[in-house]
Amino acid sequence: LRHPMIPDMQLSLRVLDVSIGGCALFLPDDVPPLDPGVLMNGVQLELDADTRLLCSLRLQHVTSINPDSHGVRLGCEMLNAGSEGLRGLQRYIDQTQKRRKLMALE
Repeated sequence: LRHPMIPDMQLSLRVLDVSIGGCALFLPDDVPPLDPGVLMNGVQLELDADTRLLCSLRLQHVTSINPDSHGVRLGCEMLNAGSEGLRGLQRYIDQTQKRRKLMALE
């Protein structure tokens, strides 16, 4: 992902949450801020070793997490993921939910 305001700046952000329609990313304090509404094209989401998704993200909101986190949460809408990418994302979500349910039973 390239910073939309600084095209030469390549970003590698941690995924905090993901759904079929969007994701939340962690933007550290030491990275220049992003404004809601900005469109980020050519984003590669890497969720695990087998799940990668190429899409665009539109930044919907920026939320402070807490002072100790040293960053903010970026709530993004996922666009142009393609049918194959969305199928892979749905499989990832299904597997993650199954693992959580199994862990809760232990």
